[in-house]
Amino acid sequence: MNRTIYGRPMDEASIDVIQHYVASDKLPVIVAFSGGKDSVVTLDLVRRSGVEHRVVYNLTTGDPPELVQFIRRHYPDAEWSHPKKSYWRLIEEKGLPSMTGKPGRFCCTALKEQKNPPGHLIITGIRYAESHNRRSRAPHEEGKHVKNQRLLHPIYNWLDGDVWTYIRERGLPYCSVYDEGWHRLGCVICCYNTRIRQSIARWPKLAAAAQRALARKWASGRTNAEQLAIFPKWQDYWEWWLRRTEKGEPYPEAQCDGLFA
Repeated sequence: MNRTIYGRPMDEASIDVIQHYVASDKLPVIVAFSGGKDSVVTLDLVRRSGVEHRVVYNLTTGDPPELVQFIRRHYPDAEWSHPKKSYWRLIEEKGLPSMTGKPGRFCCTALKEQKNPPGHLIITGIRYAESHNRRSRAPHEEGKHVKNQRLLHPIYNWLDGDVWTYIRERGLPYCSVYDEGWHRLGCVICCYNTRIRQSIARWPKLAAAAQRALARKWASGRTNAEQLAIFPKWQDYWEWWLRRTEKGEPYPEAQCDGLFA
């Protein structure tokens, strides 16, 4: 590794962090594996640390198929945790996720955070450089959505360059979608996806699944009179939601906070 922290190579420092907190927390360890580049590095560090652990992939049903195939091929030992409700069923019930307000980012809570069991130390690939919200996190913290759970983010201080340097030096596999110019992987239909229209063009079947879910929501009567007055058709709501990342358009919650609670 090129960079150091506290005078040591970053990978060695991260391994020390893993070993320290696994010993101090005295909880069984789960590596929350998403298949992204940060998860690939984190799992390799955990394996190098020698601590006993399980690898769990929380299937969201909204991930790119290339990512799902990558996990199947390169990480056959990963346990798959299937959701009680698919992402598309959640959209049918709640609408599309938003950054703040209601329905909020319900998808991550339902499909990821709440899936991790209590009484465990959950090791993740979260890094502070990824978003403003993650800068408010701590490298070692209490679980927010599950009681009696600890979270550890051993590469919290790593930058993108550190991650890719480590992958190259260790010869680790990574999802081919990165080579197409995508910098972050995850659910395609996501309120934090600033390339949403490009994503829809790249993965049209996932966009179609979201559209079918919205159509079912409108057809089922789950939208009330106030909602229908603004969005008579599900297509109106869909286009409004897509425009949120375009210059000059307000975020959805600025216009219709609470409409789809």
